Amino acid sequence: MRGVVSAGMVAGLEYLGLLPAFDVIYGTSAGAINGAYFVAGQAAYGASIYYDEINNSQFINPLRWLCGDPPVSLDYLFEHVMIRRKPLEWRRVLHSPIELVPVATSIQQACAVLLRGARSRYDLYLRLMASARIPFVAGPPVRVNGEDCVDGGLYASIPFRQALNEGCTHVLALLTRPAGATLKRSSFLSRHIVCRKLARYNPLLRNAFTNRVSGYARELDWLNANTCAPNGSPFVCAVSPPRGAAIVGRFEKRSEYLVSGARSGLEAIMHAFGQQNPSHRQVLYPSRQSGSRDTGPMWDEDVEIGRRASGCFTFRPQSGVKGEAGNA
Repeated sequence: MRGVVSAGMVAGLEYLGLLPAFDVIYGTSAGAINGAYFVAGQAAYGASIYYDEINNSQFINPLRWLCGDPPVSLDYLFEHVMIRRKPLEWRRVLHSPIELVPVATSIQQACAVLLRGARSRYDLYLRLMASARIPFVAGPPVRVNGEDCVDGGLYASIPFRQALNEGCTHVLALLTRPAGATLKRSSFLSRHIVCRKLARYNPLLRNAFTNRVSGYARELDWLNANTCAPNGSPFVCAVSPPRGAAIVGRFEKRSEYLVSGARSGLEAIMHAFGQQNPSHRQVLYPSRQSGSRDTGPMWDEDVEIGRRASGCFTFRPQSGVKGEAGNA
């Protein structure tokens, strides 16, 4: 549920009218879903999902583990919330000149993979689900283009490296933890169980899980150094809630804490761009930012749509790019 912070951030970017400034959105886990609503022009609408729709036992229920089911139900999010309750305008995402690139972890390759190529709602939701499939907490791996994928946070909690590797020269990285906060080490029991299960898929994944705390710290150090003292292209700016802000828990369900997390993200963006904070109710409680409700077919029904030729789009190559931290 920590993704509510970056959801507040993209709501702030939307409020400032900055969506057209970006060419590509890279998102991991919840960051990919937030990015989808951002590209669709529904960022604030998507942010409200956290404190209106999924802070309940239908989405998070640890007791399901006793029945052998994952405690986090991505099926509820994708099949109920994102289609019926607060539907994503998926056609806008697929037709947008701003490319959305969900980042996941490939089990076979033991590395981060970029899940491009969505041509239908099924394709898009499948890629978003794969990026958010926290191992053993949110269900089994998701197969995309022949790759078995899980949450991208194993290798790319903050997917700015993917942007830089693709030649991007201006990167805005949205961090969900307050300035100065680090990734806490998992409990011994959690490490023991998860590492054993990951090793069954690929032994390299166990190493990635074990080393993710130190890897995350190195990425933060690099981002902070290049944000505070840039040495030229590529230009990187990391935005995070202020030092001392409360950290939203992964399984937080209390509305007031989730709204507070969204507000901290919104205010961080306003501060970064030198703007006064707007009324959080004005931004974070939208009436609705989409067209008519789309109640069918289900997300897993392959509704094919035409794809515009790339020549119809005007891109600014190697320009502004945003990377999000989804589950870090």
